[in-house]
Amino acid sequence: MKILSPILFLLIYSVSVSAQTRLATEAKGIVFDREKTVEFRLHTHGWAINYQIGTIKSYYKTSYYEFGLGELNSHKEVSSSTDPVGSIGGGSFRSYSYGKQNYAFVLRGGMGFKKYYSEKAAKNGVAVGVLFAGGLTAAIMKPYYLEIGSPRGTEIAKSIKYTPETETLFLDKNKITGSDGLFTGLSESGIVPGAYGRVGLHLDWGAFDEFLRALEIGIQLDVFPKKLPIMVPLNGVNENKPYFLNLYVSLQLGKRN
Repeated sequence: MKILSPILFLLIYSVSVSAQTRLATEAKGIVFDREKTVEFRLHTHGWAINYQIGTIKSYYKTSYYEFGLGELNSHKEVSSSTDPVGSIGGGSFRSYSYGKQNYAFVLRGGMGFKKYYSEKAAKNGVAVGVLFAGGLTAAIMKPYYLEIGSPRGTEIAKSIKYTPETETLFLDKNKITGSDGLFTGLSESGIVPGAYGRVGLHLDWGAFDEFLRALEIGIQLDVFPKKLPIMVPLNGVNENKPYFLNLYVSLQLGKRN
């Protein structure tokens, strides 16, 4: 009996410590080492899709690498369309952006850091934090092709891009029947390197859960060494810019392990 008493005490103590640890873990969240996230972002000059791989350093601090694809648009872009009645191809037509000469698709790669300043309530709360991220950008400038003909079908349609020689025809609204396919002219693309930085407010509904569900709101800046030729200079005025300051909102879905 004297031998069993210490053993019984140790068993009771071990169960008690285990229960307290489990309760503390349930109240504060399970500690994970890694997280992988897919992010869908809309901003004032376009959109982006990112993939993030993070290292969880503590309940409140996470560093991550991110890679993404997106598009930058000019603030001067306006979608237009041709009257489909009697148009080429039996009434079919495509919308187009008047004066657009290049798409600007962007590849981004960089790293970031986020920190939570509030702990999620037991099961239904939201963790609030801030994030900082930055890295390199590559703008892929793909020529924007238009179909030129006659909205009434009196001329055979042809596909052209903007050049000094085609300028008059390219900007003639009476000749434009719509934009050509997205992949037309892909082999003619060029690359302009740049950099980006981002700061935002991070709202996480699963900050300490296995499945990540978060919303971000913030500001992002893309900078390039020269103006991106997205739009044709009209009336001698070049409205293109070497930088893009964006307000953005994004949805993040992911998993921790």
